[in-house]
Amino acid sequence: MHRSYHGSLESIPETIATSGPDQSNGQLRVSDTHLPVPIERDRSEGVGSGDDSGEPPESPRIRTASDDSEDNEVNLEIQRAVQIEKMEKLTLSGSSTKEIGSEDINSVHESVTKCSICMDKFRNPKSLPCFHTFCQPCLARYISQFFQREKDSAWNNFPCPTCRSNSAPADTTVDVTMWAEQFPTNHFILSVMDMMSFEKAEKSCDSCDRQQKHGMKAEMWCTHCKVCLCKKCLSFHDAIFLDHRPLSISKAKKEPSLIVQGQEMLCTQHKENMTLFCHDHQVLACTACVAVDHRRCLRVTTSKDYLKEFQPSREQDRVIREYNECLDCLENIAQENMQQSAHISNRKQEIINKISECRQQINKHFDEIQIRLMADVNDIHREETQKFDMQIREIRQLQTAVEHSKKMVEATVSFGGDSQVVSVLLNARRNTQTYKQKAIETFEHTEDVNYSFRIDDQISKLPSLIKEFGKIKVVRTKRGVPKSVTNMKQMFERKVMEVHKFFVRLPSDNIDCVITSGLYRPDGRLIICDFHNRCVKMFRDTGVFITKLLLQTEPFGICMVDNASAAVSCPNSREITILSISEDNITVLSTLKIEKVCYGIEKFNDEFIVLLPMDKPLSSMCTVDLKGAVTKTINKASSGYAMFEHRPFHLTVNKHTNEIYVTQKTTAANEKRGVIIKQNLDVKHDIYHKDIRWARGIEIDFEGNLYICGQMSSNVVQFTPDCSQSRVLLTASDGIQHPAAIGFNHNKFFLTDVGDNNRNIMKIFELI
Repeated sequence: MHRSYHGSLESIPETIATSGPDQSNGQLRVSDTHLPVPIERDRSEGVGSGDDSGEPPESPRIRTASDDSEDNEVNLEIQRAVQIEKMEKLTLSGSSTKEIGSEDINSVHESVTKCSICMDKFRNPKSLPCFHTFCQPCLARYISQFFQREKDSAWNNFPCPTCRSNSAPADTTVDVTMWAEQFPTNHFILSVMDMMSFEKAEKSCDSCDRQQKHGMKAEMWCTHCKVCLCKKCLSFHDAIFLDHRPLSISKAKKEPSLIVQGQEMLCTQHKENMTLFCHDHQVLACTACVAVDHRRCLRVTTSKDYLKEFQPSREQDRVIREYNECLDCLENIAQENMQQSAHISNRKQEIINKISECRQQINKHFDEIQIRLMADVNDIHREETQKFDMQIREIRQLQTAVEHSKKMVEATVSFGGDSQVVSVLLNARRNTQTYKQKAIETFEHTEDVNYSFRIDDQISKLPSLIKEFGKIKVVRTKRGVPKSVTNMKQMFERKVMEVHKFFVRLPSDNIDCVITSGLYRPDGRLIICDFHNRCVKMFRDTGVFITKLLLQTEPFGICMVDNASAAVSCPNSREITILSISEDNITVLSTLKIEKVCYGIEKFNDEFIVLLPMDKPLSSMCTVDLKGAVTKTINKASSGYAMFEHRPFHLTVNKHTNEIYVTQKTTAANEKRGVIIKQNLDVKHDIYHKDIRWARGIEIDFEGNLYICGQMSSNVVQFTPDCSQSRVLLTASDGIQHPAAIGFNHNKFFLTDVGDNNRNIMKIFELI
């Protein structure tokens, strides 16, 4: 294998040092003194080479330390290739690139040359990994403000101002104010701005302007130094920079595309042109990157050769089509959201009207009750006052009779004769007794009257019983991808395609692998548990081996604890091992002794949920806090029946519903294959499927669809989120024997197999 390295740059006289800090790119650009040569290794003997014989391919040769000495050889053949490459560059015709005229320049959307933060033309544009570009000062200010707001949190990245994707510089240990300058300068945007500037004004010589000789008309434009030069300065420039290719300004105005031809991307780490492409990592690289970071990669070619394979026009059509599909999808979603916004606004008014109507009904009802009660009070009061009035009239009549008798006695005694006096007194004696008797009888018929009033118990308890008028609840339902958007199918409607396969057995492994579980990380890394070889391995999904951690016992299940650590269940040692996971290393952080034979494990509500299939008398599951204490063990549902009819080994957690999905070791046709457990750890319902025998690995994709591996039925079955529909996704005809573990990364998934012919092979599939 041959690799080339850049030599040192020759010193540049200051008087001709073209671009100063005031220029758009901020630095002088010179061509590389050495050019790379293709680096490629034949992979036809590896897995995935196109051999359809059905026999498992042989393991690829593992590079040894002796191979690395070959990487440092720089021989005469490389030097000859460098010179040939230089000559090709100098004689390269512009006809291979599509010519861009003035009309094409004017059609460039202003958003291409404007920063979305300051809304002005770019100043030293810096590109984030997500493809969005910002002025370096704007980006630096945004990063500083972000970390000021999040000063209480430990962040090692920041969200893109446009798409919110996480971004981080190469070196996160430096002060955040220095992060922005680490991102690569977008030279393409600078070139587009140069193209547009050529249309606007007469160009003066930049070198003369710096020497205070203003007004010297520029004739040429150096595409390397990014400066305009007059004829005199051009002669000095050409004498020093032999490999630079000045361009006539008049020609540049007619054919602006010539300004950007032949430009390469610079490596942010080594400041060299990225002219190589690593097929294993799918990244551009400079020669220094290849020598350091891609020494063990199996296929490295020049970016020029890869571009021929890449078919850019076809890829551009595909990408633009997908962008348009995405825009259509987003527009549909926006329209649906606007409809939803209008709908909930209408629902809000309906609820307000309903509350008002209910309140009016309550008021009306209480008004009617009050009116009836007031009428009763008035009737009772009128009746009682009438009784008192009648008694008072009777008393007044009796008083009048007594008063009259009294006056008659007094008059008779004063003026009557003796006989009259005797007669009156005798009658008066009888009358007084009669009047007294009537007075006593009247008293006996009188009584004191008072009103008592007690609020009805239901009314008096009303304030304590009714604390609120009602409850409003937000009902959320998962909205699928709009079906009106072509080629943006839901996962249940997509076809499955095998995209790659590779060996996971290493030369250091003692026996064949049995991969019982794994994690498929968003960056393409695979972290898998090799039960037979007592280790946890890390690969890229391209098949590149990263690292391996030997354990004291067999690992079975694995789950992420946070972004930097994972938990592994070890049934034979009855413990949970906590691992530190970095980009290229795995180490043991701690061990949690739970004294239970634990298999499947997942993070659930800040605890671990662990399957205990060997528990007696019933298989069970338990919750374990992050310190290793078993907080709860469950083996029965609320119905009183066993939670698991057969031994459970694998589980997953639905992030959409926070429910637990568990598979069971069953083979009979009428037995349930799995159980869905609610957040309160009670059984929601069972999973049945006639085509699954011995359900093993289980996973849920980003849409909530469920996938179950049938180990004995040699298939993988996909269910819709509510399990109302299912389809057999993979069968033995797709080359799988006994699938055991499955893991998703968006629309890709890995599949492991414990069949004799496939147990050392990892397969990567994609739903398209």
